[in-house]
Formats: sequence, structure tokens, C-alpha cells
Amino acid sequence: MNNNKTVFFAIGILLIILGAFMLIPFIVQLIYDEKNSTFLSSAAVTVFIGILLVLANLEESRKLNLQQAFLLTTLSWLSIALFGCIPFLLSNLSLSFVDSFFESMSGITTTGSTVIINLDNAPKGILIWRAILQWLGGIGVIVMAITILPLLNIGGMQLFRVKGSDTTEKILPKTREVTIIISTIYLMLTFSCGIGYWLFGMGIFDSIAHSMTTIATGGFSTYSDSIGYFQNPKIEVISIIFPANLTFFNRFMTHTLPQFLYHDILPMIPNILHTHPAPLILLQTANWIIYLPTLFGKHTRIRPIRMQAIYQTICQLQRY
Repeated sequence: MNNNKTVFFAIGILLIILGAFMLIPFIVQLIYDEKNSTFLSSAAVTVFIGILLVLANLEESRKLNLQQAFLLTTLSWLSIALFGCIPFLLSNLSLSFVDSFFESMSGITTTGSTVIINLDNAPKGILIWRAILQWLGGIGVIVMAITILPLLNIGGMQLFRVKGSDTTEKILPKTREVTIIISTIYLMLTFSCGIGYWLFGMGIFDSIAHSMTTIATGGFSTYSDSIGYFQNPKIEVISIIFPANLTFFNRFMTHTLPQFLYHDILPMIPNILHTHPAPLILLQTANWIIYLPTLFGKHTRIRPIRMQAIYQTICQLQRY
């Protein structure tokens, strides 16, 4: 009989993290004087259940077999969506459980569909929570993929398994290392995207929310008209450039530098110069520079062929 304590322990950790993120909308509520305890109550319930799961499933040895890995993936998405819908239920939007769960699941899976009709007048806390759900879902798909795919020997991710004499080399440290690298890139891209939106006319709140949903390729917005609300071609260009960064990085990894410059960079230059000269060039250049430390830094121990496999897999995921 399989021991699933590791699975429920991991889900408990995820719920604690989710509960911690619920404090961000609570702070937004305080800033915008939205006087209710929606997110504070939701965070308390989520963290409490998470702590119970962790304490009830403590174990010295934590290992996952293939069956448990599938179970963890399925239960993770369901539990995050379930607890993520609590703020929608407690809000003043009068959403049913089905609508709340739909909104939460749409966010965490970066689907982008919504049942909220009048986003322009929705509470700021709810708007930022929708963005956070998509942002977490965007990185979650990638992390789950690099955790599960090596166990299945699928595609390029099987390169994580090194065929050598060192039998002590485990997949978990590699997965942890790659997760840290990808998360760092994800954070940097989100930050630079938010700066880009702010420079071209968005307010601070809108730029933060849209940067998270742009990088996650989810599409949630703070307005019913989405990006069209701003009537700003520069903002629209930013919303196109940043989701394409992973594809650019994949091209960089799979081509020599001259090929990358000739086939990918040079064709873009006339269009960029014609649209908005200096700012966009600086922003995109900053994005490409972000990747360099993760590839050539002193502390990066992942072989280039592994990085290539990782980003090939990521870019395949982005297509679906």
C-alpha cells in the first residue's frame, strides 16, 4: 500500500503559500480603503488547513513515485483552485460557489475566462487576487512540468537523468535548482514588464496587475475592455513583447549567437524603430540581459544542453 503522506504534506505547503499570497490583496484593501475582512479570513482558513496537513503528514523520508506524482499534480490544482475561490465567495460580487470556483480555476490554469461582468467597478482586492492567481498559475505549470516530465522520460526533459557512474545523483536537486533559476527569470520579467507598462501610461496598480497576467499569458485585466481600455499602442506592444520572451530565449539557446542575431533580432529592428524608438529598445535589451547571468554565472551548475531541454519544454507548454 502506497504511503501518500508526502503528497498531502506538499499540498499543505502549497496552501500555506497560497494563504500568504492572500495577504497581498488584504494590503491592497487597506490602501484603497475597502473595509472588509474577505482576504484576511480567507488567508486564515487556508493557512490553518495547510498547517494541519503539514503537521499530520510529517515524515523523515519524502519520496514520490510516478503514481504519487500524478496524484500530487491533480490534487494541487484542485486544492489551490478550491481555496483560491474563497475570496470570491466572501466578496460583495454575489458570486455563487460554481462561479467562484470557475473564476479561481480559470485564473490558476491561466485560461483567462471570467464570469465577472463589470470589472471596472470590482473591488481592487479582487482584481489583484485574480492577477495573483494567474501569475502563480503561470509559474506553476512550468514547475509541475519540470517535476513530472523527468519521471516519465518525456521529450528533452529526460536529459535530467544523467547516464554516468555516479548513482547518487538524484533528480530532486536538479529540479530544485532549475526551479530557482526559472522563478528568478519569471520575477525579473514580471518586474520589467510592470515598469514598461508604468512608463507608457498605466497607473501603478494597473501596471502591477497587468504585468502578472501578461507574463503568465493569462489575459486577466482590471477593466472589462482589457488592454483596449487604455487606447495606447505602446501598451499594446508591451503586452505582445513580454509573453514572447520565452520563445526568444529558446531561439537563443538553440542557435549560435550570429544565427540568433540575424534571424531573430535584425528583422525586428525596423518595426521597433518605427513604433517607439528608445524606450522599447532599452526594455527589450534589458530582458535579454536578464537571461545572461542564469546561463553564464559562476553559480550555475546546469549544463547548457539541459537548459536547452528545459526551455524547449517550456515553449511547447506556452503553445497550449
